[in-house]
Amino acid sequence: MQLHVTSLARHLPEDIVRQIILVAVVPVLGIYKQEPVNINALLSVCRLWRTAALPIYCSCITVCSSADRQSIYWARKGLSSTKAHKLGWQGYAREAVVVASHRSVFLCELQDELRKLKDKFVKISRVRLCLVGQRTMDNMSQEPRIESTTIDPGPIFSALEDALPDIQQIKIEASNARIVHAIKAPDSQENGSNSNSGAEKCSHVPSISTYCTQTICSRIVYIDASFCPALAFAATALPNLSSLVLSISGSSLEDMLAVARQQATTLVRLEVRYIYIRDCNGIVEDHLGVPVVYSRTKMLVLDVLGAFDESELHQRTAPSGTPFPRLEHLCCTSAYPFANNVLLRGALHSLRKLVIPIDVSVAGWLLSESSKESTRPLHKYARLTGIEVRIITRTDARDSRNQAIHARILDAAFQTPQLLWLRIRYPNSQVSEYKNCISK
Repeated sequence: MQLHVTSLARHLPEDIVRQIILVAVVPVLGIYKQEPVNINALLSVCRLWRTAALPIYCSCITVCSSADRQSIYWARKGLSSTKAHKLGWQGYAREAVVVASHRSVFLCELQDELRKLKDKFVKISRVRLCLVGQRTMDNMSQEPRIESTTIDPGPIFSALEDALPDIQQIKIEASNARIVHAIKAPDSQENGSNSNSGAEKCSHVPSISTYCTQTICSRIVYIDASFCPALAFAATALPNLSSLVLSISGSSLEDMLAVARQQATTLVRLEVRYIYIRDCNGIVEDHLGVPVVYSRTKMLVLDVLGAFDESELHQRTAPSGTPFPRLEHLCCTSAYPFANNVLLRGALHSLRKLVIPIDVSVAGWLLSESSKESTRPLHKYARLTGIEVRIITRTDARDSRNQAIHARILDAAFQTPQLLWLRIRYPNSQVSEYKNCISK
């Protein structure tokens, strides 16, 4: 009797094979970001596995100069654009990771690489632009050279618009890069026609951007400047920017906050890191004290400095207005920066999750049972289902004042019928208490 052994893979539907590959490939592409050389084995199993694997394996390419390919290897994701084209797999690419350094933009190396994509990678609709500042040191002062960290994305945008006209979404991430004049107003100087104009303009600090059209502006949906020492934009707003992550540092404070205020009508998620309590007014008010309204923002994350500095805590103010009328998730990781409920004032019917540090001042208005309009006890937030409270005091959790706050938190929680979970933390002691799934 003769046995015919048939490959099991031939009997599997392509959709099932694709799901198996997603489990095997996506973690490698997403976590390690470099080209997944060990995934080549999937392409050699059989024709079915190859057909299912190729669209996933080649869905993302990396575009960078030859020098950056070696020095900024950690920012790569998937195949290089050169290799994908040589193998004839460019038709599978849907996303491009563009890695830019000051040198590659200054010498127009990156712009040249982008222009090579024209008419080849026609199905790319998403771009992630990684701006990486290289910390070269000055031989005399031993200080980082500013010009080595300054990047003007204007020439990159111009090259992108020419090479990939069908881009629908652009995400920008900056690491040790000073982003200068990324967008210019429409009446600005027109873009030069020769390839050397970009390099010439990049030689100035701060540099002058090439003209960036409204088409490219409208494609930018995400900016992560959490490792960016300077972020300067001109007056032109980004009409579809929905997510912004800022890290406040010294001289760039007003520039950073100006970007957030400028995008107040478009942002769905705003995250501000390393900002002092005394500077937080700049989030909800402009420099003239006029209230700012973030009409679409649903998630606000604040990493505020000064939680254990009495002088900082005494600088809390009580701004007017309702800056976040549609807020669903508020996360203050170290301190609540205001003396009133300005961040929660408009969220009675939208707030779902609250992470908030509580001291005596915050407990006074958050846990109050007063009937005054200015106070909003927890049970008045109709859709609130999860709370994490961090009690910030210098004393032990067994201190009578902490126990009083603890009792008030529990009392307020049990008066909130829709609440599903509550977590209480004492970050300054070894005592931490968690209460989950509060049953009514």
